[in-house]
Amino acid sequence: MIERLFNASAIGRLTAAVRRRWPEGLLGRASERLRLMYASGVTRAALYRWADGGSFMGAAGASGHTPLYAALLTRLNGALYRAGSTAGRLWRGSALRAVCALLSASPVLRESRFLKALRGIGVRRPLLLMFALYLPLDVLARLPSMPDMLGPLWHNALLLACVLYVLLRRMARRTPGHYTPIDAPMLLFMGLCVFLLFYNSAVFSVGLSGMRATAQYLLWFLVLSRMVSDRRDWELVYRVMVLMGAVLAVHGIYQYITAAPIPVTWLTHTEMGVRSRAFSITGSPNIMGDLMVMLMPLSVALAYQKGLSWERKLFWWGCAGVQGLACLVTFSRGAWLGLMAAAIVFIALQDRRLFFILLASAAVIIFIPDVMNRLSFVMTDDFAVASQVGGRAGRQEIGFMLLRGSGYLFGMGHGRYGGAVAMQNPIVEWLTYHYLDNYYLKTLVETGIAGLSAYLLLIAVTIATLFRAAVRVRGTYMRPRAAAILASAAGVLTHCMFENIFEVPYMSAYFWGLAALACAAARMGGESS
Repeated sequence: MIERLFNASAIGRLTAAVRRRWPEGLLGRASERLRLMYASGVTRAALYRWADGGSFMGAAGASGHTPLYAALLTRLNGALYRAGSTAGRLWRGSALRAVCALLSASPVLRESRFLKALRGIGVRRPLLLMFALYLPLDVLARLPSMPDMLGPLWHNALLLACVLYVLLRRMARRTPGHYTPIDAPMLLFMGLCVFLLFYNSAVFSVGLSGMRATAQYLLWFLVLSRMVSDRRDWELVYRVMVLMGAVLAVHGIYQYITAAPIPVTWLTHTEMGVRSRAFSITGSPNIMGDLMVMLMPLSVALAYQKGLSWERKLFWWGCAGVQGLACLVTFSRGAWLGLMAAAIVFIALQDRRLFFILLASAAVIIFIPDVMNRLSFVMTDDFAVASQVGGRAGRQEIGFMLLRGSGYLFGMGHGRYGGAVAMQNPIVEWLTYHYLDNYYLKTLVETGIAGLSAYLLLIAVTIATLFRAAVRVRGTYMRPRAAAILASAAGVLTHCMFENIFEVPYMSAYFWGLAALACAAARMGGESS
């Protein structure tokens, strides 16, 4: 039904005409030639052989040769298991354990439906649910009616609870846990951040805050890659994030329709005709747009699940549609570029037929007056002047100047310039502080070439691991979702070239949480196959 309606529409007829004439054109013949060369060449074969072979997500020490990291992980797990065994013996002989046994034997507690329900739910899934709802819980904790200490502390308490859960779980198991290729470069980067904290901090408290903003939320990958144990855990985090994104998207579209008031700094003098910019509960249209870039591919992937009724497919396509529309009405050019990058990656991995729909949609959207004004302003002299004087280009020149003065190797130090911590702690009186609106440049200015190199190594290994995960689960229900996570990562990393996306705690946590889901999918896909 949906397909018939689309084919009868103007976009559908235009898409069909393009598809008919494409093979006859110069671009069509050239692309077909390149496709045949790639399909029959050694590059594709080597790429997929690398992605599908070797030890990827096994238990530490399970392979024939044990890497140094796996050996260290095995020893750590052995120490935790011995500590857990000792603690268990002490607990079994304690008076507190005897009291607990007497209480649990009482008829009132033994027959309590509430306690039975709590035992059935356990601890792990409530923690995973709280992570999936990180953004709304963070907004709720920071409401004026809430205690002042709750906002800054709740997410640290959640992370600590998850770390303790993983440690206690290791203490109860003799066999070591799973490790991923991302672990080693992540620990290398975090170790370098700790070194720079002590080596290069003009004010230790500011450096500590800057180091936490850079490195703390990477811990979510190390935690979630070990907490997600089965398909139910995986589906809980994935689907709750998608549904949360759909609700926020509807809210953002409502803001645009009702022309919610926004600060004048969100628009230039040439864009005053724009009625509003969607931001929902994020407080920023750029972050709202990037959140939609992250979640829209996940929604599309759910529509590719085999055996779904057309009503459910329509629902997931509807979620993707409102998320895409919400990204559009944020009027964030960086988010638009990120969404284009995410769409291209997903189409290349999952369904190349969507490429024509992407082209047709872009051709229609680009002629919307507000979108056209927003894009065409980039080509004007006014934009060049605004960018140079107080805009991105001018701020980035200041960043390079400060980097030269402090030394290229280790930079200025954590929290010194270009990010939220520096804006909140201006320790140099003569310096005017700004956001650099480029997360990679902010990392370079604060941590130097050493820090940026370690970070780019981490990103490269992460992208390679996500690609390997998508290849490993091909032929399973996880394939479109793993492809969607890779596309989501590509979109977010593209947007990071224009905004300090990972300065926002929940965006960094969600990014690394999705990477952990991809690794868990590869592990579960390998076990099921």
